[in-house]
Amino acid sequence: EFDNPQYPWSTTAKNSSKHFKEAWKHVYEIFEEQNADNVVWVWNPWRAKNMAAYYPGNDYVDWIGLTMLNYAALNQQNEYRGFEEMYEPFKKELHNFPNKPVMLAEFGSLNLGDRQQEWTLDAVNTISANHPEISAIVMFNSNKDKNIPKYGNYGEKYLDWTNKLINYIANSFDVKPVPKIIKNINSTHFRQ
Repeated sequence: EFDNPQYPWSTTAKNSSKHFKEAWKHVYEIFEEQNADNVVWVWNPWRAKNMAAYYPGNDYVDWIGLTMLNYAALNQQNEYRGFEEMYEPFKKELHNFPNKPVMLAEFGSLNLGDRQQEWTLDAVNTISANHPEISAIVMFNSNKDKNIPKYGNYGEKYLDWTNKLINYIANSFDVKPVPKIIKNINSTHFRQ
């Protein structure tokens, strides 16, 4: 999430898209020089509007990673947003990145109130029916997230992303074994 203003390396820290692309290519070339062929390059924009400006090029990216986390009432708009509404701006930009598989690099819904299950079921059904470009999902399933947004009222120490539907999610897709190259990422599921 190179363009996420919460991070010191984002554009709010006076780093331009040009700097980001140069740094990405530099790191990529170091790996190439070392013959590190067991690396998957997942490029993960935070905002759809920044995708074109920050893309380092097809030769430097294996996957388009997207963050699809439903913060419920803790998001900036302070309102519930369904998966399709969250994903649509990114989907519109994906035509600029042909032949790159999409990974939901962070996927989940806060265990807040009573809408987590509704959001999750809607997301899984929507992905299955309408988005064949999504080829991998990494479930964010933690109850120790300290990155509490400044929006809304939340009095707990941690955000709770744990989801009782994790097995349902895995079983909802045509799951293939995780490729050897990333076998240590045990929460990643691939579909045909």
